[in-house]
Amino acid sequence: MQRSLVILATILMLTGWRAAWSVDDDDVYGEDGWEKFKPGPKWQEQEVGLPPYPSGDDLIEVDIALKDFPFTLLIDARSLQVGEDRVVRYAVVLRSAAGTENVFYEGMRCSKKKYQRYAFGSGGEFQPVESPEWRSVRSTGHGRYRAALMEGFLCPLPGRNREQRIIERLKAPNRRYEQEF
Repeated sequence: MQRSLVILATILMLTGWRAAWSVDDDDVYGEDGWEKFKPGPKWQEQEVGLPPYPSGDDLIEVDIALKDFPFTLLIDARSLQVGEDRVVRYAVVLRSAAGTENVFYEGMRCSKKKYQRYAFGSGGEFQPVESPEWRSVRSTGHGRYRAALMEGFLCPLPGRNREQRIIERLKAPNRRYEQEF
């Protein structure tokens, strides 16, 4: 048994040695290095339209498991979409214990851990934000719900049936996101 392991190790070393020499022909990691690198197209956000205002039948109560978070978090399933630009867009309702609601339409870039607010709710309709900009998702303050959404539900993006699979995550009991923010 030991002899066969020695023979196998010898074969692997010899074939690995040949593979290492063959890399020099293509200079994958050699002297030319970054000179051969050709960047793809620069990321560009797609044009964003506002969805219909959230209604009770389409709202999913999300178990974000944040200690001392004063709101119930609801996501409007009808507004949830993953764009060609890989941004997850959703309408979110933050409902206080007294029933007051803060409503926003936001986008999340999983790969950059950033969000953007496109609109806020007022009088039963969305009002667009004048100059939306991408901001870092933070795990502190009232906006910490975004970190919980990002880490436990929206990201990483599913490969197929993205919207449906994210909705399934939102409806499921929260087992993954147990951190205290």
